[in-house]
Amino acid sequence: MDIINYLNAFGRGLLLGLLLMISVGPVFFAVINASINKGFKTAIYFIAGVTISDMMYIVLTNLGAISVITTRITYVYYVGGAILVIYGVYMFLKKYHQGEENIEINQSTHWMYLAKGFIINTTTPGVILFWTANAVTLASEQYSRLETVSYFVGVLTLVNTTDILKAYFARKLKSLLSPKNIVVIHRISGVGMLIFGFILLYVGIKGGK
Repeated sequence: MDIINYLNAFGRGLLLGLLLMISVGPVFFAVINASINKGFKTAIYFIAGVTISDMMYIVLTNLGAISVITTRITYVYYVGGAILVIYGVYMFLKKYHQGEENIEINQSTHWMYLAKGFIINTTTPGVILFWTANAVTLASEQYSRLETVSYFVGVLTLVNTTDILKAYFARKLKSLLSPKNIVVIHRISGVGMLIFGFILLYVGIKGGK
């Protein structure tokens, strides 16, 4: 009977992952940009950074420690908004050269993108509020510890699979794009980051409400 409960929790997590799969946020633009600009493997490191951040918040929310952050949520809006604006400007203004795909990507680049994924996800207030809401919901429904783990494994499994597929197909698409089209994609990604960044700053100015 416990197995059925764990499977139900896992399936419920998959359903939530399905909703996240079709959402568009800062991570979406960053994954596409990383894959096209630095390669599929680099994008995987970025996704890994996002996943580590998600897992950190999942642990914190379920331990109740997240209240320390949520009481200072306005500052998170400021920090997250500023980071997205800076990164968006960089993506928008970055020059692309035709031979850029031949530049060797070393291990330090991979670790840098892992850090980028972690920082962008960690400083996004919506991520904090999302995992907090999930933890509160599961606690109210009296999920056991293993059921809670099954639920979050389901969410992360589908979200990560989807992000990896986005990165894979983005890299495949690059071979069909001209340098001019790649520049357009970079700029669209930059604008997307800027929009999310300014929204966060605006909400922060309004008091995080």
